[in-house]
Amino acid sequence: MPTAKMDSAVPGAPVWRMECRVLGNSGAVSLDVAVASDSRVRVTDTTQVSVLNNMLIMHPHSSNAPTMALLVPLPRNLTLSQQPTIALSHSPSKTIVSLSAKTTPSTNESIHPTTTSFMDADALAHTRALHCHACHASLTPEFVAPLAAKDLPSEHWHELIDCWACHNEDYSHLQKGHFGTVIPARQRVLLVAPTYLVVHESDLLMDAITVNPVEASLDTQTHGNQDHTHAHDHSNTRNAFKPTQWSLVTCSNCLSALGDALAWEGSGSSDSTGSNAKYIAIKLYKHCLDTFILQHKPIQPASEAPPPLKILHRPYTAFLVHNLLEAANSHASYKFSLTTGNSQHPSMLLWLLNWNLQYTVSSSDTAPAREGCFLHRAVKVGFIDCTQPLSDAEQDAVLAWDADKSVERMQVEKAFLGQIVSALVDSNDAIVGDGNLKRVNAFRVGYFVADWESEE
Repeated sequence: MPTAKMDSAVPGAPVWRMECRVLGNSGAVSLDVAVASDSRVRVTDTTQVSVLNNMLIMHPHSSNAPTMALLVPLPRNLTLSQQPTIALSHSPSKTIVSLSAKTTPSTNESIHPTTTSFMDADALAHTRALHCHACHASLTPEFVAPLAAKDLPSEHWHELIDCWACHNEDYSHLQKGHFGTVIPARQRVLLVAPTYLVVHESDLLMDAITVNPVEASLDTQTHGNQDHTHAHDHSNTRNAFKPTQWSLVTCSNCLSALGDALAWEGSGSSDSTGSNAKYIAIKLYKHCLDTFILQHKPIQPASEAPPPLKILHRPYTAFLVHNLLEAANSHASYKFSLTTGNSQHPSMLLWLLNWNLQYTVSSSDTAPAREGCFLHRAVKVGFIDCTQPLSDAEQDAVLAWDADKSVERMQVEKAFLGQIVSALVDSNDAIVGDGNLKRVNAFRVGYFVADWESEE
């Protein structure tokens, strides 16, 4: 690859860095390439810049001697629908080549609650086992026959009952088999929510998990269709069930948090199948699990080895994105104050800026030879990390948001706050341009990039 020879004079520094943003509603393409001033290929106002075969070509103009071109592979899934406009800007350390163009607008490429339900019931229809992601300990026996999988309703399904209940009537049939808004676990069935699974205790190795006599994980306290604290009871079974508090579930082997459990009052009760179940529901969060899925293969003779298992796992940030967009879609909330533990002071402010775009970054150190990277769906946010010393402008923003009733408070798991901070700070550092591209008022700009989708 030609760019491999064009290393910067500074050891370890990339020759170029590329950032590409595509707006889904308009198809507008913004691509910036920063070329180090001390690289072997000098980019000046006389440099000939063109796009050919999905490659950005920068060819220094020289009439005296042969020159070496700098080739920057564009994203492989980017197709320009018009000739790009190219502009150059210079600073002592770098030259930025900015490309503006159009691509075909996409109507289904934005990240949305309905499109972030990865690991849904269809994907989990052939689950053979669940393991702790932290230590890989088995949480279930390996199922001889895969469990059935069924999607749970929307996270805010119970809020619709207020729309249906326009007069005094018995609506108990709408919640048949439920306890408030708690949908009980079912034997041999995985109940699949966007961010967690509800598993019956008979399908778990109960010695592999520990139900702690402490309050549940923070996700259960703030949202979820298993959250009884937000119940709207319009049934005639109002007094038939008195929910106890959700309790934290941890891995018995490594003590990592796995989810939450809701126990029957007393020593236990018969569930809908007649079994003497101790727990109404056990929730296991997907980001805490390795889910082993049977891969489909043509029917093989009995003597051949069984088809291999595929492991599904998504990072915590993937499910945080879903929760943010679910809140935005349901409550028109675009400003979020993230807290951890029992603290009322925010650990981070998040401001949803755009969730209908595609995004990628790459550099001469990472891009495959002549191949380029891929655009991924992304969410653009403004953020303030409140765990670090704040500037005066940031402090003013924190105070203003604290008094703003439109800001939605959301608790997050303290153990995963570092993942959120790291993802956003890294994406801010990777932004090629300066000024408004990196900041919006007191907020730094960052991206949650759905690069986990490439693992499907």
